[in-house]
Amino acid sequence: MERAARAVLSDRSLVRRFDAIREMDRELVQLERAEASWRNTTVATNLNSEIGVTRALAVNEAGEIARKRVERLVNEFRVLITRVIKIEYEILQGEKGTLEEDVKSESQSDASGRSRDISNVRIDDEHEFWPFMGEYWRDELGYYRYKLLNKCVHGTAGPEGAPASGGQEEAVPEGGEAPAPESAAPAGEQP
Repeated sequence: MERAARAVLSDRSLVRRFDAIREMDRELVQLERAEASWRNTTVATNLNSEIGVTRALAVNEAGEIARKRVERLVNEFRVLITRVIKIEYEILQGEKGTLEEDVKSESQSDASGRSRDISNVRIDDEHEFWPFMGEYWRDELGYYRYKLLNKCVHGTAGPEGAPASGGQEEAVPEGGEAPAPESAAPAGEQP
């Protein structure tokens, strides 16, 4: 951005104006350093005032041109930033659509590929079922419940902690312990 601003302000017409202002400054300094006999003449006084007025007009003109060019540059950047935001929004919308389709397809079919009705989910007294309508609530992220199925082939060892029953959870009797699976660790040892 700094490079663009320098390029706008280093235009030849602006550089010529700035050079003319510097030259007028040098002339004014020379008039001030001149001998008092020359400084006090009518010609020197008129020359001093003419250079001062011309310099003020040149400074105003150069400043106006520079301001307009910087404003134009700012507007161009504003348009470019708006375009970038629109493009990023379109990209995110596309990604969102793809992810929503993936979620819908995954939630509508189980491991065997059959469609299933998600409205008959059993909910306890502490929870409430809200069907997914394409929106996420920031304060709820991390609290959504998903049913994950084990897709491991029967007879192969799954990852540590995965159920050995092929994805089917065994019921645990109330107040009792679950029956030990055939591959359970010896008593007293943690798996």
